[in-house]
Amino acid sequence: MRDARLPAASFAGALCLLGAAAPAAFAEPTAEVAPRRVTPGATVTVSVSCDPLPGRKRPPRSIKAYSQVFRHGEATLQLTPTKDDTGAGPAYTGTARIVSARHLAGGGPDTVGRKSTWGIDGACPDGADWETGVTVDRRPGGGAHAGEGGSLGGGNATAVAAGGVLLAGALSWGVYVLRREV
Repeated sequence: MRDARLPAASFAGALCLLGAAAPAAFAEPTAEVAPRRVTPGATVTVSVSCDPLPGRKRPPRSIKAYSQVFRHGEATLQLTPTKDDTGAGPAYTGTARIVSARHLAGGGPDTVGRKSTWGIDGACPDGADWETGVTVDRRPGGGAHAGEGGSLGGGNATAVAAGGVLLAGALSWGVYVLRREV
């Protein structure tokens, strides 16, 4: 009976390792904007990390980021130099100026309240779409807005859920195997 448990435990361990590697293998592009909360007329920095291109294909030198809140409606993100031996895909960074307060407060169809969140989106060289957002506060109160931003970004809920299910299954199998020996 013990001989049958060893392959089963090995299989459960392999599933755990596969579950840990799966989100990295099927990662989606990540995009961040800094700062996340700005005032009209401010400048934001948009950073995007894309998946590696197939083969030894060279990535383009720039990609575009689009948003209605950008002064010109788009921003050019430049290719950021990275080490080729890391296996990471191309990364891009660029800046954009937010429209002035009068563009946000006018009587037109895009009139917004005091605080409004605006989407920023684009596509990586492999065609994968990315998105992030920025909050524009027309009347900021003094002081810092702690707890905003961070390195987690949007995340991929499907990959996180799949990893959690695999981990829970492996742990349950381990408990089952250990309990049967007692």
